[in-house]
Amino acid sequence: CDCNNDSRDTARDLVLPLAHLCSPGAPLIFTVKLPRRASKGAVAGHRVQACIDILSESFEGFQSEWLFANSALERTIIAYRRAHLLKTSTPQDVYDSSSQK
Repeated sequence: CDCNNDSRDTARDLVLPLAHLCSPGAPLIFTVKLPRRASKGAVAGHRVQACIDILSESFEGFQSEWLFANSALERTIIAYRRAHLLKTSTPQDVYDSSSQK
């Protein structure tokens, strides 16, 4: 899936609610899109870490890579579905949390 969306929102609103459908150990390959005005170092590191923090309730074994195929404003996260989810986010949970903003 290719979303033109903030990667943190995609991780929270799209990936987590579907994580329970993946088998334990299933790989996740997630490309973090950085803002156009991002510095290659600090902003990239913060944005990638924010996505890892969000995804860590359902995934583990994180690696962050700057792949040859990535642009200067993209980083790729590789992780694996946890055997036991720390919390199961459902689409209703996501809707409920977003409506409280």
